[in-house]
Amino acid sequence: DKYFLEENLENLQRALEFISSMQTKQGDILWAIDKKNSPLDDSLITGCSSIYKSLECAEAIFKTLSKDFKYITKVKMHLKESLVSSEERFDRTKDRSRYSMDWYYPILCGVFSGEEAKKRLKSRWDDFVVDDLGCKCVEEEPWITIAESSELVLALMNLKEVDLAKELFAWLEQWKDEDNIYWMGYVYPDEAFWPEEKPTWTCGAVILAADSIYKFSNGSDLFLKDWSD
Repeated sequence: DKYFLEENLENLQRALEFISSMQTKQGDILWAIDKKNSPLDDSLITGCSSIYKSLECAEAIFKTLSKDFKYITKVKMHLKESLVSSEERFDRTKDRSRYSMDWYYPILCGVFSGEEAKKRLKSRWDDFVVDDLGCKCVEEEPWITIAESSELVLALMNLKEVDLAKELFAWLEQWKDEDNIYWMGYVYPDEAFWPEEKPTWTCGAVILAADSIYKFSNGSDLFLKDWSD
């Protein structure tokens, strides 16, 4: 829908300007600004991975509209180099390695691919994945969450680990209510849903995971290919 893209191009350009202004000399992108518009001095692996994928989509939009996107590519590749080679630039104020998102998001968003991504996936699989239940949110907590599990399915599909993705997705069937709405998470020692919430973003993650496997929509390949090619 080129008309839609053209109509929103100015908003996209402003967003890109803000993102690029937050990139440090080392390539990482600072995660926020405070009330005084001063950057907060930290960069997040999960956030920067998401930005990487967004920049890739921006490249595709600019390409579709026959506009120059070299500066977007420059920001994106500098960010990728930082994510791959400069671990010290991330989580400088707080260690977030205990969160599963920091583990699989660089795979989900295409920062790591091929054998390098498979090695990363294998390195912490046993830390976060509980057989027949799903993916934990936090390493030391006995709590699996449906959104993280669904995103991990997307990461597996990105690696073409289709059988493993289908197996993990099948585990999630047990975490929905009689109306087919998914609970946020499950504490397995207590055999209890916690918190007693069914967020829309949890169900959204399930839909994205299902779409990546079963191809319900034209957007099913969003996380499964590099759209800048």
